[in-house]
Amino acid sequence: MIEPADKYEEQLKNLYPVDGDEWYRYNLPLNVVRQRMVSIHNGEVIGSIDLTVNLAASAVLEIPVMTFSEKNRYVFAKDIMTFIRYLMQKYRKMNFFVLIGSPTEKTYDRLAKILGWKIVGIMEKQVQNIYGEWNDIKYYEWINPNWRPENDTD
Repeated sequence: MIEPADKYEEQLKNLYPVDGDEWYRYNLPLNVVRQRMVSIHNGEVIGSIDLTVNLAASAVLEIPVMTFSEKNRYVFAKDIMTFIRYLMQKYRKMNFFVLIGSPTEKTYDRLAKILGWKIVGIMEKQVQNIYGEWNDIKYYEWINPNWRPENDTD
């Protein structure tokens, strides 16, 4: 029977792995926060960014971006680039994805070359589009070679 581990915390303190499993320990710190940011031009919201960050690991987990203004796409793109560069200085690692076949996929691929992001994989039938169809996504990753723990202090 599987039960929540917190009921057995005292027992767990005295247990050790067997059969050679002691060389591996999964220790992912977790403190996930979400924050919605907006891009403003002449007092009007022209786009948004829904940022998801694991503060404990100093890692950006997602950066969904949405534009609301066709005529101000260039202004929004400049804001996004400024924000992305800020995130790249602040955090240890960034992971994000793009819907394969979307208009922004080529832009992400160009940015990957310019900013040193790696394409780390494709996940099939991962997200549902507005038509109810399941689509593949392409994952990108970037690890900050200059990151130090003091980078995350505000």
